[in-house]
Amino acid sequence: MLDCDAYLAALPTSFPADKRWSHTVTARLTQLFLHQTLRFSAYASYNASNGDRFVNPELRYSFTDKVWGALGANFFGGKPWGQFGQLSRDDNLYLQTRYEF
Repeated sequence: MLDCDAYLAALPTSFPADKRWSHTVTARLTQLFLHQTLRFSAYASYNASNGDRFVNPELRYSFTDKVWGALGANFFGGKPWGQFGQLSRDDNLYLQTRYEF
C-alpha cells in the first residue's frame, strides 16, 4: 500500500484495517494427457496476512484445433472482509465451450 497513512486516516472507526504489507503465495499446476488434448490445471492463491484463499481447478479438452470445452470450479474462502472471503458464498462450477477462428 503506497499511502498507508492516508488510508488509515480515511478509514471509518468500525472497519478493520488492512495491513500495509501483504504476503501472498500462489501456485499453478498443469498436466497434459492424451497427446496434449486433455489438460488438467489448478490455480491456488493464499494470502498469509489475512487468511484469504482462492482455488480454481479446471479440466479442458480440445475436440479439434478450433473447438475446446472446459469444466471447472471457483472456490473462495477467508474472513468476511477479505478480498476472497467476502465471496465465500459464491463458490461455483462452470462449463465452457469455445470456437476459435
